[in-house]
Amino acid sequence: MSRRAELEDLLGRIEARVSELEAVAPERRSRRDTCELELRAAVLRLANRKPARTDGAMTAVALAGESGVPRPTMYRSYKDVLTDWDAICAVADPESDAGLRARVGKLGAEVRRLERELVEERRRFKHVKGVLAQRVQALTLALVEARGDAKVTDLASLRDLRAERRRAADAEA
Repeated sequence: MSRRAELEDLLGRIEARVSELEAVAPERRSRRDTCELELRAAVLRLANRKPARTDGAMTAVALAGESGVPRPTMYRSYKDVLTDWDAICAVADPESDAGLRARVGKLGAEVRRLERELVEERRRFKHVKGVLAQRVQALTLALVEARGDAKVTDLASLRDLRAERRRAADAEA
């Protein structure tokens, strides 16, 4: 989903909730519903860049100021509104605190994925290194046999053969 579509979806849900709250007569609304209505209306004004009471910053402080709901009350009692607000900030303004937190989370996930890939790559490298060492040994043995030096079946025998030749050369000298 694109950023624009995601933002429109979030704003659509908030508008629906605002309409739902506004449908209740003001004298029949609870204090909680009145505060939620003020907060959600402020979210819509700030997201649409039409603030009425603040400078329009995409911050929780500006949201509290725009709505008229005290910050402690907002943080304590309206976590669902704040969750929506953080999501809108992350989509609408990637450089906001919420946007940066979301970006850090995505980057952290990418780092963990890359670390897993690195571990797997190192494991494969170690395996290839072992296979190459075996091939070099086999080619060395084949070269010794092709030269007609001796029947050598492994590196230990090749070392023994070399040691034997050195002793023979030392004895002649």
